[in-house]
Amino acid sequence: MPDIFTILLVEDDGSVASTVKDNIEEQCENVRVEIEPSLGNAVESLKRIKPDAVVLDLIEGPLTGGDMAGNLGWREIWNHRFVPLVVYTASANETEPPLPEGHPFVVRIAKGDASSVNQVVSKMNEYLPYMKSVRNITDTMTQDVHRVLT
Repeated sequence: MPDIFTILLVEDDGSVASTVKDNIEEQCENVRVEIEPSLGNAVESLKRIKPDAVVLDLIEGPLTGGDMAGNLGWREIWNHRFVPLVVYTASANETEPPLPEGHPFVVRIAKGDASSVNQVVSKMNEYLPYMKSVRNITDTMTQDVHRVLT
């Protein structure tokens, strides 16, 4: 049975979330997408779902019902789970802290037409080998720790 990889899509616009989810699941093998519509709940979803990659929309302005600023930084994601990250946003503002240039696990894709969704799908397909490697390393470390502690 093949590994099924989970992608957490943090997107507050339901139609965009549905389009991105459908395209990723149709065009990427062995992938399912979980949608989190609230940026304020993104970290909790990250902890609960334990995704293999994240597609993150940034919003401008304050959040309602959350205690984070409107721009959830990519570092906040990585503080809880080190996974490939696509910042998929129409926000003109730079992330804080800025995205690292040339990093293989982080990319910013500007929202726009259908080609931008295709770019997200392409990046997810490109990330699949990384997702598998990170999962294998995590599984091996967990097994080693369990073996040592039991």
